[in-house]
Amino acid sequence: MLVDEQSDFEQSTLHGSVHRLPLPDMSNTTGLVEDGDHMLVDGKGSFDRMEGVMQTARAYQQEMVDESLRQNTIIAMDTGSGKTRIAILRTQIELTRCSPNKLVWFVAPTVALAEQQHAVISQQLPAFQTRILSGSDNVDHWSSQEIWDSILLNIRIVISTPQVLLDALSRGFVRLARIALLIFDEAHSCTSSHPTNMIMKNFYHHSRNSGNSEELPSILGLTASPVSNGNIRSLKTIEANLNAICRTPTVHREELLKHVHRPEPSTVVYQYSDMKCSPSLESLKKILHSVLDDIENDPLVKALRPRRDPKSRGKLLKILDSKKTPCRTELTGFQSRAITIHKELGPWAADMFVSECLRKFFSTFSSENPMFFDQQIEEKIYIADVLSQIAAIPETRALGSTPEGISNKAERLIELLATSYSPGFRAIIFAQERSTVVMLAHLLSRHPRLTQLKPVHFLGNSSYTSRKSSIFEISHPSDQKTAIDDLRIGKKNVLVATSVLEEGIDVSACNLVICYDPPSNLRSFIQRRGRARKQESKFIIFLESTEKDSLAKWNGMEDELKRIYSDNMRLLADIEEKEKVNEDSSDEYRIPSTGALLNYGNARSYLEDFCHSLSCEYAENKPEFIIYRDEDNTCSAKVILPSLLDPSLREVKGEHKWMTEKTAKRDAAYQAYLALYKSKLVNDNLMPMHKETRYNDGKRIEKRAKIVKVSPCFDPWIEISEMRRNNMPLIPANIEFSQELPRMAMLLPRSLPCELRFDLFWNEATTLSVSLVPEQNEVPATMNHYASDVSYILLSSVFRGRILKSRSDFTVLFLPRLYSSLAPDRAWLASITGTVMVEAIPDIHNSNSFQRLGLIRNIKTFGRPFTIDRAFLMIPTRDRESPDDGSDVEMSQEELHIEGTTLPKRTDFLHPVIRDTKANMHHTAKQCVIARACSVNRLPAIYSKFALFIPSIIHEVEIMLVADKLSRTILAPIGFSNLQVVITAISASSAREATNYQRLEFLGDSILKFHASVNLAARNPLWHEGLLTSKKDDIVSNGRLSEAALALGLHEFILTQCFTGVKWTPPYFSKLTDESESNVKTEREMSTKVLADVVESLIGASYVDGGVEKSIRCLDVFLPDVHWEPLQRDIAQLYNGVRMCDDKISPSFFPRIEKLLGYKFVKKSLLIEALTHPCSKAKKMSYQRLEFLGDAILDYIVVQELFGCSRQIPHQDMHLMLTALVNANFLGFLCMSISTDEIREEPVVRGSARISMSQERKTVSLWQFMDHSASWEISTAQQEAVKRYENLADRIREELAKSSAYPWALLLQLQPAKFFSDLIESALGAIFIDSHGSLKECRRFLERIGLWRYMNRILKGGVDILHPLNRLHHAAETMAVSFDTRVEQVTNREGETSRKYICKVRVGEEELVELEDIFNKTAAEARAAAAAADILIERKRRARKP
Repeated sequence: MLVDEQSDFEQSTLHGSVHRLPLPDMSNTTGLVEDGDHMLVDGKGSFDRMEGVMQTARAYQQEMVDESLRQNTIIAMDTGSGKTRIAILRTQIELTRCSPNKLVWFVAPTVALAEQQHAVISQQLPAFQTRILSGSDNVDHWSSQEIWDSILLNIRIVISTPQVLLDALSRGFVRLARIALLIFDEAHSCTSSHPTNMIMKNFYHHSRNSGNSEELPSILGLTASPVSNGNIRSLKTIEANLNAICRTPTVHREELLKHVHRPEPSTVVYQYSDMKCSPSLESLKKILHSVLDDIENDPLVKALRPRRDPKSRGKLLKILDSKKTPCRTELTGFQSRAITIHKELGPWAADMFVSECLRKFFSTFSSENPMFFDQQIEEKIYIADVLSQIAAIPETRALGSTPEGISNKAERLIELLATSYSPGFRAIIFAQERSTVVMLAHLLSRHPRLTQLKPVHFLGNSSYTSRKSSIFEISHPSDQKTAIDDLRIGKKNVLVATSVLEEGIDVSACNLVICYDPPSNLRSFIQRRGRARKQESKFIIFLESTEKDSLAKWNGMEDELKRIYSDNMRLLADIEEKEKVNEDSSDEYRIPSTGALLNYGNARSYLEDFCHSLSCEYAENKPEFIIYRDEDNTCSAKVILPSLLDPSLREVKGEHKWMTEKTAKRDAAYQAYLALYKSKLVNDNLMPMHKETRYNDGKRIEKRAKIVKVSPCFDPWIEISEMRRNNMPLIPANIEFSQELPRMAMLLPRSLPCELRFDLFWNEATTLSVSLVPEQNEVPATMNHYASDVSYILLSSVFRGRILKSRSDFTVLFLPRLYSSLAPDRAWLASITGTVMVEAIPDIHNSNSFQRLGLIRNIKTFGRPFTIDRAFLMIPTRDRESPDDGSDVEMSQEELHIEGTTLPKRTDFLHPVIRDTKANMHHTAKQCVIARACSVNRLPAIYSKFALFIPSIIHEVEIMLVADKLSRTILAPIGFSNLQVVITAISASSAREATNYQRLEFLGDSILKFHASVNLAARNPLWHEGLLTSKKDDIVSNGRLSEAALALGLHEFILTQCFTGVKWTPPYFSKLTDESESNVKTEREMSTKVLADVVESLIGASYVDGGVEKSIRCLDVFLPDVHWEPLQRDIAQLYNGVRMCDDKISPSFFPRIEKLLGYKFVKKSLLIEALTHPCSKAKKMSYQRLEFLGDAILDYIVVQELFGCSRQIPHQDMHLMLTALVNANFLGFLCMSISTDEIREEPVVRGSARISMSQERKTVSLWQFMDHSASWEISTAQQEAVKRYENLADRIREELAKSSAYPWALLLQLQPAKFFSDLIESALGAIFIDSHGSLKECRRFLERIGLWRYMNRILKGGVDILHPLNRLHHAAETMAVSFDTRVEQVTNREGETSRKYICKVRVGEEELVELEDIFNKTAAEARAAAAAADILIERKRRARKP
């Protein structure tokens, strides 16, 4: 089957007429950027975005790349269609598959074009060192192989003029076998004796004919005009000379025909008038007539006359015969140009030309100016003598004067320009003579009707320092250095140029292209017309009225063009008529589960919607169709889907042949969407899976209420009470304190699951450590009543009002350990029962007896009990102790008083008390009471102090039992061995327990994300990053996790209520069992976020308790529908699923990248994948899946390090640290910093005849290896980021190494594009898979790039990582903070405009800061916020000073 039903030759030549080539004009095509064959590059190497943005290679460009990979190819496409892009793509492919010692050599016909191509190629392919070679380098003086070897050291791409390559080949310094790909720009010049043809004839064809074709380079030719005169034989000649076939795109034929814009040429007819010559020009003619008649006075003739040697005599005879000497050549050239200018522009321009030539000549006459170094002094004197006789030129025609005396031709041009001008106007004017170009530009700049025009001239860059100049050469290379750039950026709007601008050199598309002198041939006509490729642009040829033959010639050419255009339009009309035919297909696919139907009618719209829903910056997200035509006039189609998808799904062909293109496209779309469904990228409703929203019971999870009603927390005392009611044996747990308190035992009808340790806070200065150590031995049943009595006495000593009298059915019992074993001691019990009056104690004055005494109470005031500190005699005072009978009794005798420390009212000793610097320490208040008003408990006070702690002890036991119940039920499959970590995981911050879940939640979140990412990537090798992210987000969403928690009943075990002890009463087992039987439960409210957080904290807890294995078990408990596999199995699946590396890629390509990454890959294709941007048109995986995986790995590794830090970093600080370490700006900076140096040799003095070499180091960075199919937009983003990096990198490094604050503002100013950070994460993902999941190798990579080093610095402390905006809000406290940011346009001295951001910060009613930033709004606000925060903090510091 042939594409578009043509033979190979017809397809390549289209019947030999270049005008029959369906060449596209890119100015109309949606989404295109290129304004010429070569990207618009300004003088600083950045891209000109005036013409729009193109993100990726066009389909027809990729077609031409593929064609050039099959055979040597000459690509024939219109100016502006992007031939350079094809060359760059082809170069990139060649360099990745050829030997590292081979080159790609790009041959450009002119120096100017070579320089332009070098700028574009080096920017588009930064991973490969490039070098431009031209005559200005004095290449002809590079006289040894050593010099050439040094010059080409580590160079992979060379751009040169053809003569440079021809000379290098001819002298044997470069061998053709070293060149892998030879690219000829303007390939139509490969004819006759042109250096391009000599390269092919003398070296390529010579080797080919000698049988050495294996070492020959591939050939790629680029041209917009493969023939000069419309003769098919000339095309055959070029094809034979280049050993290549001429090709033009055949895809998207319909669109190409619609969008080709070739302006119809029009003419301006002028008349030459016999304008009288000025006196100066007349005198020049007369002087030269007399001088030229007398050849004997010529310095060279005079020098040769006396000589008698044969050589001199022969030279003299030749001169006398030809009448040519250097002086006569200079003078006749000067005269002819002056006459030409007079004829073309008028007397004013001619006089000004003569005046300027004379001025420049005499200004350099006495100097050793190299401009005239070839002239002997005698010749200079002779010429000076002749020129000095020219009549004086009037001031009215001096440089800068107003034009007058203008030719009819120039007048017609001025009229045309004046009437054509409008805002945004750009014009190119082609003239033949260099001097005419210079003077025409000057005339236009001075004419009063053209004040809005800003002309500039361009002659090309053929004037090297070694080039011999002439007296009539009035332009210096520096005069035109920025001419093209000025036109691009709008500083100039008219460019007057010679034919050098026809070929290759790119300029922006213009409104008006004028041939002031007619094109010399068809190729010149086509090239010039190609500059007028904007819509409504004009192409105008100036013709003299008497040149009837010439006018007929161009009219005939125009008629031929119109005929071809009409043929194309008829072809387009035929195609459109065919498309009206209705074709149908019975093919359909119905989904049994939903009844959804896919057919030809909906497949294309479904496919376009699917592609449109895929998003990635710089990448295309629409399907592209390619039509194939057969000889029977039927067609079929292939659809190319976005490169975000797996390569196996990107290209799908239709299964049938059709009469119309639209049905063929529907067929391909149907097959493509069916393939997407079968690959599980589309669901049973034929919706893209990544757009699917999870539903549960008809409700969107995303819409779930933030607060839900749940049952109260599990009460373990109900189960204990039931056991007590059934007289289950009691098991003791020993209670031990860090300070002197009695050894006690707690009795429960079950053993504690493990040892329990916690702290009790007596006051600000005293903290007691408590441990409960379970025993396994049961106590005798006879102990029950005894223990109940003892517990009653203990509790009633301090909680008299909180216990029921004569009721001792306590759920929890307490006994002192009086002996080695627990046994009832009724005598001891009797000794501690009841109270006595203080006066009845015989040895009350003995302080040694105080420890045996119990709490003392004032029986008259019923105040707080207190412990005795001392007993002493004193006279009672009225304010201390008044009679209770109301009598006025004189208190004059001393009585016994008791002084002691008041027992606290607190029942909560689990939370530290807040210190008040203005008050005494808690629980140090004293009482002094007259002894006769006091009673004392028989129970020693030390036991009462223990009794104060019983509510706290019972609470700690309670939460342990809650955690134990959870571990034995919901969490049983996990097998927790550390119950304390479970307690932490279920403790919300509102519960104010000793620990809460927030740190574990932070850890668990990263573990969940990591395992979900690995699992999804391993199980779904065809899923694109968008779908992976969607499904991962669904798995880790709070809605999904809270739903899982509710379904399992986890809410019953989450601790949210803070223990205060305010209304604490001892639990009675009979009361609890009665309440449980009544089934009356009060619900509580709980945040769904808390539910989700506890799930994540339990995942973290399982990891702490048992590593990866237990964390997988935990995931399976809460998310069983995900089908979790062991981590190593998932990793093995990822490793085994890696595609084989393209065997066309040279093995030498990898070591450079591996050196940058510090890791040697086993599976090299992972390395290629990690560096392939989604916009790449290559048929390989992009880095998106690896970046998806690397993102989770990075968080996982960093979080583990933060969590494991010895100083127990609070969760909020860990969040800040994580943000600081993995944000895109920081990772982008690290990516741009990954570089190495490569050596290249440079001439010490460029352009010098004496060559000496010096070694220079060229920095090669990781980002330069990213494959993006030469996307101009990405290249622009890279170069802009590099400029910012060069300005900011040293300051960022300095702050990262030494500053006490994180460099937020600087990183925001850097603001690298996302693909920089993506490269870090994709490389991390690739290393993870290639190393079989080795976190050690991943950490080593993070150490290599500097992330680990800075993390360690943060972990040591002393670095403020708070974002400036947050820091400002903290400093402002309750005051309102507002930002007022505006943007202004600023213009520099060169007329270039840029943006400046001005940010004002107001805190409260005060304007604190006004700051400017040239980078972006975010950076401006960050810097302003930091400055404002510093001001507020400094004010507070000063206010605190005494």
